[in-house]
Amino acid sequence: MAKYISFNVVGSETSGLGTASTFMNGEHLVPVDQIVEVSQTTAANVSILLSVAVGAASDVILLIPSTTSSGAIAVPTNTVGALLRDSINYSLTANPGGVKAKCILGFDQAAVPLRMYWRDFVQA
Repeated sequence: MAKYISFNVVGSETSGLGTASTFMNGEHLVPVDQIVEVSQTTAANVSILLSVAVGAASDVILLIPSTTSSGAIAVPTNTVGALLRDSINYSLTANPGGVKAKCILGFDQAAVPLRMYWRDFVQA
């Protein structure tokens, strides 16, 4: 498995979120060996729980997708399963022996499927 998962954020400055910024755009690397759990609770939110160090408080990364790469966030239609979580889990096992695996989103489950993009990356 790769050492890092890469999330490419696009159009954050026009997302309408409080964390929106041109500085959020671009590649964000997450060390694979610190990922404890990946969970998806809604069609538009996925959380990655990180264990920073033994005995230290854990961090959470919140990733928000959109079906548009500019303008306000358009919530994807994900009616069956957890596509976002599955994309991240797939990236966790991709690129054996490599340094970086990209987590690229596919299409949502709308009647006319729309391409999804990562629009926000917040670590708390």
